[in-house]
Amino acid sequence: NNINDKSYQKIVCTKSNIENILKSVNILLAGKVDYEFRTTVAPGVGKKDILAIAKKIKNAKKYFLQEFKALDIIDNS
Repeated sequence: NNINDKSYQKIVCTKSNIENILKSVNILLAGKVDYEFRTTVAPGVGKKDILAIAKKIKNAKKYFLQEFKALDIIDNS
C-alpha cells in the first residue's frame, strides 16, 4: 500500500507533493523536536489509506485519528 499524489490531492482538494510530505515526516522522525501525526478520517479516506500512512510513520511517538467534521460555510462575498 502506497500513499500517492493523486489520491491525496483528491481528498485534500489541492495540489500536493507526497515526496515533500514524506521528507518532512522523515525529518520529524529523525529529529528531537516534539511532534504528533494526525489523520483526519474524512470521506474518501479508507482503511487502506490509514494503514499506508501508519506504515510510513511506524516509528512515530504519537499518531492520532481524528474525526472529520463537515462545516456549512456560506460565502457572502
